[in-house]
Amino acid sequence: METNFSFLLVLSASVSLVFAAILVYDHDHDQRKSAGDKYHSNSKSSDGETGDMPCACCGISELDDVTLKKCTACQSARYCSDKCRETHRPQHKKACEKRAAEVLRDEMLFKHPKSTHLGDCPICLLPFPYDMYYPTIMSCCSKIICNGCEVVNKKRETEERLDHRCLFCRHPEPKSQEEYDPNFMKRIEANDPVAMRFMAMRKNDNTFEYLTKAAELDDAEAHYQLSNLYGSAGMDAKIKTHHLEQAAIGGHPIARYHLALDEKNSGRMERAMKHFSIAANHGYEPSLKQLKEGYAEGYISKEDFAAALRAYQDVAGDMKSQKTAETQSIKEHLREVAESVQQWPPDILEALNTLLMIHQAPNFDESR
Repeated sequence: METNFSFLLVLSASVSLVFAAILVYDHDHDQRKSAGDKYHSNSKSSDGETGDMPCACCGISELDDVTLKKCTACQSARYCSDKCRETHRPQHKKACEKRAAEVLRDEMLFKHPKSTHLGDCPICLLPFPYDMYYPTIMSCCSKIICNGCEVVNKKRETEERLDHRCLFCRHPEPKSQEEYDPNFMKRIEANDPVAMRFMAMRKNDNTFEYLTKAAELDDAEAHYQLSNLYGSAGMDAKIKTHHLEQAAIGGHPIARYHLALDEKNSGRMERAMKHFSIAANHGYEPSLKQLKEGYAEGYISKEDFAAALRAYQDVAGDMKSQKTAETQSIKEHLREVAESVQQWPPDILEALNTLLMIHQAPNFDESR
């Protein structure tokens, strides 16, 4: 009886020791698994934040006597010593290079350009509005002159009976299309991206070729037009996005707005708000509306929204000044033309009105 009782005591003690060992093992295993999951989840963070990430090699956490240093290239891993960094380098190299390239690309993409891709008028130095229509492109030098400056110059040359010349380089203006096209071809031979883009929009047969060459020369508008071509043709979405990004880097607010919409539709709201803010800084009003919605939904802070609003108002005021100057110049020119026409003899005015009525009348088939 005593033997059986002793046996039961030994058996009970053995079972207790086994359960204790299992509990200790499970506790240690859970801690190691938790540390590993924390590292991998943090290492996949899109913004490169390391937080409380442990050493990527040995898994030790940052303590009073242990300081973890970030990887200098990608900033997405931390190490407790140079030995751990060198040991882990073969495993980390590929991901490090990829992440470092992404970080560099994002720095370029989200850097605020000084102006839009249109720049300023080289004569009056006022910024071109992004919705500028029918600008004056000089075939001799490919410079874009605002309509206000062009009207004022034409008026001056007409009053002083001077030959019409380019307002920028003073080259004689072509008097016919036969003189106009060779000037642009000379600019294309000189690898002028503006001339290439202009010819691309005129000659449909060579549109893609000219736009591609202009894009290779970092013309933002050419990149944007290529993104439209790839999008409308349903071609590679990655190539379309690449051209949109290149156009945005060059200061194209509409291209950046479309990038922001893509990011928003993909659920990357932080990146979308950054794009919307930069586009609003260039005076693009639809981006400001998106920022208002983002602020209402809590995706952008009050300070960032206020800064974007102030920047938009400043740029919008400058563009309004440009439009006002152009409109005033054109109105004055039209008024002077109207006053001079009123001084013509009545018979000439009557003949002119008759011609205008003929051209405005519908084209009927005379055989009916």
